[in-house]
Amino acid sequence: MQKLVETAKSNAMTVNEIVAAAFSQATMEILGRNEIRLGVAANIRHELVAEPNHCMGNYVTGIVANVSDLSQDFIVNAQTTAKALREQLANLKSRHLAVHFLQMFDKDLIESIMYAAYGPCEHPVSKKLAELMGERPDNKGVGISNLGHHRIQTQNIQVLDIRFIGPAFPANRVTVGLITANDALNLCLRYNATETNAETAQRIMKRGVELLCMA
Repeated sequence: MQKLVETAKSNAMTVNEIVAAAFSQATMEILGRNEIRLGVAANIRHELVAEPNHCMGNYVTGIVANVSDLSQDFIVNAQTTAKALREQLANLKSRHLAVHFLQMFDKDLIESIMYAAYGPCEHPVSKKLAELMGERPDNKGVGISNLGHHRIQTQNIQVLDIRFIGPAFPANRVTVGLITANDALNLCLRYNATETNAETAQRIMKRGVELLCMA
């Protein structure tokens, strides 16, 4: 973990950005694609102009960037990925529009939007809203979900391992659950069984870890 932190600092990146780059590159390599959709969460609770309603996930914003044109150098790829993510984070439309847009709707309508984009729902309003949000079946990629940095201290219990299983989202072929506990980086890969099988997910996980070890 310390080596990854030092690499991130020396290249003016965050650990999150390096992890995102590693697994987007791994997924592209394993699936044989030259572009992938990369989604990460960004906390903007303090920026909301109104309290969230009962819509799940209204306390974060979904930032989506397309990653392509891989270099032979992983750090170069990571810097390219970081630049793409930062451009989206700096875009107020990307940061706020979807969140405030979703606040207008009942949670049941939001569920129908996801079913309209990725399932059998044919309701015209839900279909149109899914289109406006950019959710469509052919636009699937990698999700990064980070629970943050935690120090776990107990008197009589030793925590040997911890895993954060990232939340499922239909736009992700695979989702990386990331948590740092007691200065150890823990990764968990969740895959969409309708898009990716267990063997492919294991190959993506192995390659992603290899790239992180190279950093």
